[in-house]
Amino acid sequence: MRYVYRHVLASGVPLGGLGTGSIEIRADGKIYEWHIFNNGPWSSRSGDRRAVYMKEDDMFFAIRTCPKGGHPVIRLLRAGSYELGGDPYTLPWVKPVEAIEFVGEPPLALLRYEDPALHVEVELEAFSPLIPGDVKNSSIPAAVFRFKLRNKREDEVEASLLVGVKNPFTALEGVAGVNEVKPGLPTLLIMRGEGVPPRHALEGGSMALTVVGEEVSYSAAVTKRKEALARLWVDLRADGAVSGPHRHVGEGDFYGILCTKLTLKPGEERVVAYVLTWFFPNHYDELGERLGHAYENWFASAED
Repeated sequence: MRYVYRHVLASGVPLGGLGTGSIEIRADGKIYEWHIFNNGPWSSRSGDRRAVYMKEDDMFFAIRTCPKGGHPVIRLLRAGSYELGGDPYTLPWVKPVEAIEFVGEPPLALLRYEDPALHVEVELEAFSPLIPGDVKNSSIPAAVFRFKLRNKREDEVEASLLVGVKNPFTALEGVAGVNEVKPGLPTLLIMRGEGVPPRHALEGGSMALTVVGEEVSYSAAVTKRKEALARLWVDLRADGAVSGPHRHVGEGDFYGILCTKLTLKPGEERVVAYVLTWFFPNHYDELGERLGHAYENWFASAED
């Protein structure tokens, strides 16, 4: 086995609109600093400042490629060691790419994933709309993940791009996470919570993952446990699709999954774009007065 290790600085590009909070994508391809929940260092209430609802393993990207008549390859689109259910003894084929080339030019992050085992070239453009002179369209609570896939072979290649996101509400004790998938063009994964206490930073909030694709499979719930993740990868490896319920309500950490499958002709390049949106209106100051967010003037939920 071949491994490439390079030191990764603890710094990246923030994604999010003006006044919406932000997340941060770093050179290892992971998402850090989940400060979209009225939490983090800029929050007014001390309890909100210290609150952590999502970490770097709570959103992930993965790809499966398979040439016509060949064997499938799965790679996590992140750097590091075995994780998310993979290990060198039972699931050695679920592992990160060998290297990532990262270029951070805020508000844009460019990532090129390098792994000779993959049958396609994979690049990611991650950004949020920031338009000079246009406050409204620069204040959208969204992050766009635009993947470019190019077939570098002389035969057709089947490619499946998978994104998983943990329901943030399950971080609260006694609160049930609610995931619901709405298939179609686009396909939406909507994440909410039941039983959130009044005036809590997450009360009345929601988060959503959206993708446009003709062949999208999904699971509203994959438990954040090694066994459940292993089943996910075995499912994906078999035919490039995943299966699961379209709705799930429950406590304990679980991911929602969307997977887009397409076929690339020799030399063909295609784009698959996933969009993460959020709506968490309960921004309070230290005196308990609700301040809210400007995006409430234009949206009523993450689904909007």
